[in-house]
Amino acid sequence: MIFWKLQGAFQLETMCTEISKEAGSVGLVINPDKTKYVRFSAFPPRRSLKRATINGVTYEGVAEFIYLGTLISNDNSVEKRNTATYCGRQ
Repeated sequence: MIFWKLQGAFQLETMCTEISKEAGSVGLVINPDKTKYVRFSAFPPRRSLKRATINGVTYEGVAEFIYLGTLISNDNSVEKRNTATYCGRQ
């Protein structure tokens, strides 16, 4: 999980290129099928979910994701989740 505050598409493309290059230098490959992005904003029209194509690779936009048992949404809301549910225990 990587978090970055970026101001535009150029910064996003530059960051993705650098991460891919560094990952490749140690034998890692970024899987575009498993890589998603979220755009945070207090202003609803800026929370786009459209796909982003960077260096010829298309990434899916999502509205929310779970990280370490916490649901994080693109409207900057955070909700603690019951991690036992996600581990198969009730």
